[in-house]
Amino acid sequence: MIYYVGSRELKISDKELNDCYINEGSEVEVFRLDDEVLKIYKPYCNKVRLDENTINTLKHINTKRIIMPSDVIRDETSKFIGYSMPYIESFDLKKLKSISMGYLIDELDIIRDDLKILSKNKIDIEDINIGNVLFNDGIYFIDPGSYCVSDYRENILYSLNKESINKFVLKDILERYSRLSKYDKKLLEELIPTDDEYIGDILFCDYMPNQNINEYVHKKVKSR
Repeated sequence: MIYYVGSRELKISDKELNDCYINEGSEVEVFRLDDEVLKIYKPYCNKVRLDENTINTLKHINTKRIIMPSDVIRDETSKFIGYSMPYIESFDLKKLKSISMGYLIDELDIIRDDLKILSKNKIDIEDINIGNVLFNDGIYFIDPGSYCVSDYRENILYSLNKESINKFVLKDILERYSRLSKYDKKLLEELIPTDDEYIGDILFCDYMPNQNINEYVHKKVKSR
């Protein structure tokens, strides 16, 4: 079969493609070819998909941790069927629980810069969850399927995008990897708000660089 990844022609049999299968989501099947992945839409998926215009907008945005599509994928009839992205090898997400707070703060600083770039380019990331995150030399967000071009002003978009990251860090990192009780999770939410400020700034006020997530959160809760 022939695929067109941007202007590049890719000849690959169905068997060869199936041998490259690595994962799938509700919208796409994911195949790895060397240093890139092909995300090919499932024909029976009824969810909203990224359209070609959005992909062509996203691929020109240079971010470091929030990964953008590389190109549109078409089949041999020129039908739009998906998009390509850089391949990032994933380490066990459980390793997040042992990273230092200093490391997490550094990552949040990089991610904040990405948020500013996306907001400037009118991109609303809308949804982030732990299933679409990879941990390698940093924390990477790899599912642009919910990203969209927005008419909101840059400052509003930054606020919305910041809230998405804040909720992710608080609920899916700090809570998940510190094994808190429901009561302590509630205390943590009160201690680290997610509405007006960037969570990296709040954490930076009193974090100990060598503490891991579990140690930091329990110290934070006990201070209550």
